[in-house]
Order: sequence, then structure tokens, then C-alpha cells
Amino acid sequence: RVVIRGRLIDGAGAGIPDGLLEWWHPALPGVLRSTTEDGGRFQIETLKTPHVAVRVLGRGIQTQYVTRLYFADDPDVSSDPVLQLVPEHRRHTLLAQPAAAGEYVFNVVVQGENETVFFDI
Repeated sequence: RVVIRGRLIDGAGAGIPDGLLEWWHPALPGVLRSTTEDGGRFQIETLKTPHVAVRVLGRGIQTQYVTRLYFADDPDVSSDPVLQLVPEHRRHTLLAQPAAAGEYVFNVVVQGENETVFFDI
């Protein structure tokens, strides 16, 4: 099990305090949800798998944003076929960085500089 902490950030660089992130992957029975708080902060505890799908909902988001989280320290991350479809200079937006033992940091930026890559599904 790992803890993922981060922020949901708008185009102006401010945290979105009323967002909702849904997390799922094949090892999970169903969907986990985390809400954002002051500064757009969120936290979730989940299993470490090759990737985790994330759906982002919140104020000003007229549709769902769907992305993936990959663990930067996973030795197989560079060979993931979906990640290979993302331009190399944007892949970093999908990588959760190790922060401490069993903890990762992953920020979701909905627009602007360093916007997270979102998938049209």
C-alpha cells in the first residue's frame, strides 16, 4: 500500500478546494474517491500498481478529465505502451514522485504551464 498526496491546481496556479478525484485500477474492487481541501490538497491510500487511472471533477470543469498516474521509481514505467503515446517532454506530468517510504507526490494541473496530460476516452 502507498499514500499519494498532491494538489489539484487551476490554470492560474491556485489550488481547487472543491474538487473530486476518482482513482481506479484492476486490483481495486470499485473506485476510490478523494476530495480536495484548502489549497487543492488531496490524499489517497491505494495499492502500488503499474498505473492508476484518475478522473478529475471540480468547479469550472464542464466535462471529466481522465489521466493516469505512473510511479516514477517503477523500473518498467518507460516501457508502458500508453505512456509511450505521450510526447516525451510531457510524460513528467503523469509521474508520481517518491517523497518518503511508501509515499508519493502527484499534482494534477488542469490547464496552463505543466498541464497534466489528459486522455480522450
